[in-house]
Amino acid sequence: MLNNFTQQMDSQNMSTRLKVLDDLAQLAGGAVGLISHLQQQIRSEVRERIDETVTRLELVPKEDFDRLQAMLTQARKEQKQLEERIDQLEKKQGTNQKRTTKKSPARTTKQKK
Repeated sequence: MLNNFTQQMDSQNMSTRLKVLDDLAQLAGGAVGLISHLQQQIRSEVRERIDETVTRLELVPKEDFDRLQAMLTQARKEQKQLEERIDQLEKKQGTNQKRTTKKSPARTTKQKK
């Protein structure tokens, strides 16, 4: 009889332990679900804040920046070529002006005398 009672107690203890373990597993599962949901909310909130900041700072996407940088590089190259061309034209014109300038002061001087 004592043996039978001990077995019943062991069975009840085992059943209680299993129930406690099941409850703990459900609690842990609920906590994991809650943490996962909080993680999603935090990510969403951070993403919204970043988007607001980017909009407020008027930042541009990297692709647009790279495209504009390439256009600027090309424009600077063309500007340099045009400046060199202007320099060449001014040198040509400067040679003609020197001839004209040399003659002009002489004429002016003759007219003053």
